[in-house]
Amino acid sequence: MLQRQAFVDYKLGGMAYMVALPIKFEEPIYGSQNTDFTTFVTPGAVLSITFYLAVGLTALSFVLERKEGLLDRCWVAGVSSLETMLAHLFSQLFVISVQIILLLLMILLVVKNPNEGSLVLVIILIVLQGVTGISFGLVISSAIDDEQSANQAALGIFYPNLILSGIIWPVECIPYPLRYLSLVLPQTYASEALRCIMYRGWGLSRMMVWRGFAVTLGWNTFFLILATVILKLRT
Repeated sequence: MLQRQAFVDYKLGGMAYMVALPIKFEEPIYGSQNTDFTTFVTPGAVLSITFYLAVGLTALSFVLERKEGLLDRCWVAGVSSLETMLAHLFSQLFVISVQIILLLLMILLVVKNPNEGSLVLVIILIVLQGVTGISFGLVISSAIDDEQSANQAALGIFYPNLILSGIIWPVECIPYPLRYLSLVLPQTYASEALRCIMYRGWGLSRMMVWRGFAVTLGWNTFFLILATVILKLRT
């Protein structure tokens, strides 16, 4: 719409008021009227990088332990499936935390991407997405026995999630049959929430923000329960 008004002003000059838009756009509180593509993509890209780094760390966990016989030793020692799952979760969470710190330093200090909201909320949401990736990797590792199939399963969801989660372009631009699929993916609402925190300065009082946290926590719980059930059924 702003581009259309600029075109009218350029072509009609002093007579542009005759076909001017009925809406007057003021200067935004945060950011600018002409936001570039990099600014739009960055929050979703941060979540996507965190998610798939976590998946890559855990997708082969149980595959390798099953092959080396370590899982059998755990069962003989009386370790439960839930205890095994939580042990992997917390051990990999430390590695993810270091990666998140380096990623945020690069985004905020080196690239100087704007952040108008709470840095604490930004960190918590990114960490929760990392936990979601760890949990999903544990599901893959619990259900699959060989390394090649586990890698294919982990990489197979990369592009569908990247394209349909509103990371590259808004969800509103996705055709309707695929838009419904987009709304159930784990990063769609989280990406929207992170944009609202970083660029609008919103907090948990806003529905678009707390919804992203709630959906992420829901996926975390679902993946952990699913991984625990699959591992228990296969022992």
